Amino acid sequence: MCPFPSLFPIMQEYIEAKLKRPGIVLRGGMDSKQVRKAIGQFEQEEKAFVLLSIKFAQSFDLTKSCTGYMLGYEYRVMDNEQAEDRLHRLSSVEPVTIYYVILRHANGDPTEDASILDILDEKKRGTNPFLGDEYDIALNMYLRR
Repeated sequence: MCPFPSLFPIMQEYIEAKLKRPGIVLRGGMDSKQVRKAIGQFEQEEKAFVLLSIKFAQSFDLTKSCTGYMLGYEYRVMDNEQAEDRLHRLSSVEPVTIYYVILRHANGDPTEDASILDILDEKKRGTNPFLGDEYDIALNMYLRR
């Protein structure tokens, strides 16, 4: 089950307004009919984005994906990477951009997730010493504002 089910429609509406294009939601708690319908809508749209939860993103492939928004961040680097790989398949013809939506408290202070993200980023950096400045730039492009 998704930890933030009520946040998905709010985020979908916000991102659709910002990008001026449609998006779909894929999250835990959806039945197979809902999932098939959402994926069908996604495949029909020219520039659709997908908003999803990490754990759910580990169970399907979207070969047409170009922009994905992950709501939250799992505490294991491999879980996040597997979810990212579901959006960027070998058969993908377009570049894929993935954003992690990290929430802040109402007063603007970072949540515990933001602190955990920093720890996981450091852990990921340590697991691949061949990643350099380009990786650091990509990390800073995630939605941390």
